[in-house]
Amino acid sequence: MHFHKRTLLSVATLGMLAVSVVLMVVWVRNSNHSSINTNEFLCTTRTVTTIQPKDIHADGSLVLDFKMKRITLQYEIKTKDNGVKILYRDVYMKNLHRTAPGVYTFEVSQVKVFATDTAGDLLSYLRVLNPEAANEIRISKVGEKTFFYSLNRQLYNVCTAQ
Repeated sequence: MHFHKRTLLSVATLGMLAVSVVLMVVWVRNSNHSSINTNEFLCTTRTVTTIQPKDIHADGSLVLDFKMKRITLQYEIKTKDNGVKILYRDVYMKNLHRTAPGVYTFEVSQVKVFATDTAGDLLSYLRVLNPEAANEIRISKVGEKTFFYSLNRQLYNVCTAQ
């Protein structure tokens, strides 16, 4: 082979190798999101947090249930005057759509407030799960059954899938 043909062959081989590496990286990134099945996804999390502007301490759990299309909130909330309130609600989703890998939008169809709920309008203060607006859940797989999620880009947490 002549020198210019060998150079052309080397450049073509390196180009194909670079393209295959880029495609493999894209495939690996997308495979983290493709394993979420919206018909079966159930993820639970336990949270202990303090909301500084209102001096509220919340301790409880959140359940993302795509199969039943609901988000369950169960929190004990301690206010700055040491009062204790209970937040216990099921937020039902409708029109759950995957808009991009790991990004889901939905509307709130109904909020079931249980009889033991004494939290009042805490959800309206946080501007989370708005019935009048489109809501968004972003989910990224970080482990075998562990996911990082954000709810309307305001609540961030890690949950464990069932």
